Amino acid sequence: DVYKRQLFGSVTWRVTDEISMSLEGRAARDEIDQGQFIASGGEERDLQGEWDSFTPRFIFDWKPTMSSTMYVNVAKGNKAGGFNVEIAEMADNAIEEFERQFGAGVEIPEENLWNYEAGYKGVFADGKHRFTAAIYFMDWANQRLRQFEQGFDTNGDGVVDENDNFQVDYDTVAGQSEIKGFEVFYWGALGNHFNLNVGYNYNDAKYKNFNDSTHNAVYGDPQAAGKRIPRSPVHSGTLGLAFNHGIGSGAWDFYARADMTYIGSTYTWSVNLAETGVSNRTNIRLGFRSDRWDFSAWVNNVTDDDAMFAIRRFTDFWTFGQGFWGGVPTPREIGVTA
Repeated sequence: DVYKRQLFGSVTWRVTDEISMSLEGRAARDEIDQGQFIASGGEERDLQGEWDSFTPRFIFDWKPTMSSTMYVNVAKGNKAGGFNVEIAEMADNAIEEFERQFGAGVEIPEENLWNYEAGYKGVFADGKHRFTAAIYFMDWANQRLRQFEQGFDTNGDGVVDENDNFQVDYDTVAGQSEIKGFEVFYWGALGNHFNLNVGYNYNDAKYKNFNDSTHNAVYGDPQAAGKRIPRSPVHSGTLGLAFNHGIGSGAWDFYARADMTYIGSTYTWSVNLAETGVSNRTNIRLGFRSDRWDFSAWVNNVTDDDAMFAIRRFTDFWTFGQGFWGGVPTPREIGVTA
């Protein structure tokens, strides 16, 4: 059972008609009760715990004009702690040895992140053009990692045999990361018939301190500092162009649209070897529509891009080898719709 108690407060000071500052705070207590059980060494063990946290947020907001805003946002987020049940099921002396070898115990510490962001939002020409931009920095601490170990003396009798648990799955606080970058987005009406939208995000997400057994198996060193965080592309962006024009008396419109999505290659794990490859997908559609009818022809994934959406590692429990699975994209599709 999980119980959560929270107290939230917020105060805003309007310094001038254009400038305001807000300070918010949330105090929370997470209580987890996973009951009582008998560990493999015969010990009675209760998995009950409390985690207290305070997550503040500060916002500075400045409106230099009626249609634009500049802001600064500083906030803290958290993920409450918990328990490693499969470690708790071990004998007392086995728990001590497991923590000595692998740095993980029964209790999982709280995970937290500080986020710093500054940005701009503007609307121009009576809403015909919109522009947003932001820069950000995140400090991610007590970062969790899901791990497993096999061939460990879980009952603490000094030997590894059929009386021990075959595998121990657990969460460990493996390190700390920094994420920094910026993003921009523009939408605009180009004349009476065209609309354009374009966006770009640069995301530099790297481990600052990260101890990983897989990294140790590949490089002979568990420290993955400087490696990129998995499933986090450095570059990504969107581009869209739409056209619309009335036909004859205006009962019908002809329209056409093209959309492109770019996602940079991402790694599957901290070793930064297996990766998805760059994804560049384009969809196009054109047709005729009225108040009641819409006829269109379309092509999705025009270039038949085959880069995987994501790759993750897994363990084959028949061979005990490690492999990968990935999200395979839908190939080119051509169709008509009425």
